[in-house]
Amino acid sequence: QTIYAGTTKVEVAGVKIKALGSDIRLDRLDVNFTTRPWLNVATITVSDGSTDLVSYSVTEANTIEVTVGSSYTVRLTGFNLVIPDGVTKTLSIKVDPKLVEGDSTETITYQILANGVRGTDGKAIQQYAPSSALTARTFVISTRTGALNLSLNAGTPKERGVQGSASVITEGVELMRFDLKATVNDV
Repeated sequence: QTIYAGTTKVEVAGVKIKALGSDIRLDRLDVNFTTRPWLNVATITVSDGSTDLVSYSVTEANTIEVTVGSSYTVRLTGFNLVIPDGVTKTLSIKVDPKLVEGDSTETITYQILANGVRGTDGKAIQQYAPSSALTARTFVISTRTGALNLSLNAGTPKERGVQGSASVITEGVELMRFDLKATVNDV
């Protein structure tokens, strides 16, 4: 999907987590990127439905550089979420794109790697999932300026005289109808 600079909390992924054999307290979620995420992502928010669980500023200082130039991990912690035994939760990963100079687009590739989710079970034993990396996905951040096309609507009233009053407000007189069409990006 394409998301535009200036938008907030755009959902880019959903992750299903199911507790098996015990209640699980979610401890962390690692999101891995193939490029430096702090250049294009300002914030990552993880939500359970309409409830934000954690919102994390993405900076160079709090990103783990796994492999220079090709692998960067943002480790999200501070969840206050217990998943009851046998229950599946779907968590949404949302991003706030960062505005970069000029008209440009950046393709961001991300994924949850093997053992990228950690929880603690009822016996205080740490549990990790998934057993193998999830499929890498992408989103595009666009900073191109939008453009609108304005045109007169065919239903515009014909030119005519309108009688008003000097002592009473005249309301509801339709002067014009027009159409707007986004020609570059969403506006």
